[in-house]
Amino acid sequence: MFDHVIGFLNRSGDQMEHVYVLEKRGALDNPKDKDARRLVYKTASAGATMLRDMIDRAWREAATTRPEVVDPLDPNNEDFDPETGSAPPPKAR
Repeated sequence: MFDHVIGFLNRSGDQMEHVYVLEKRGALDNPKDKDARRLVYKTASAGATMLRDMIDRAWREAATTRPEVVDPLDPNNEDFDPETGSAPPPKAR
C-alpha cells in the first residue's frame, strides 16, 4: 500500500507545473475553462480511485484475517497483570 500511495503522490506532484500555468493565466478562476475543468476532473477521479482501492483492499484484508481472541480476564493469559486483574488490549498491527 505504501508504494501505491507514494506513486499517487508522485503522479500528483507531476501536475504542479501544469497547475501553475493554469493559475498564472487565471484558468482556475474560470469554471468554463476547459483545461482547468479537465485537470479538476482528472485529479478528483484519481483521488476517488485511490480511495476506492484503499477501502476495497482494507475490506478484503479484514475479511481474511481473524484476530486471535484472548480473554483479558484469564489469569493464564501471558499479559495478565494481577494488579489490574486483566491483560491490556492487543497492540495494533
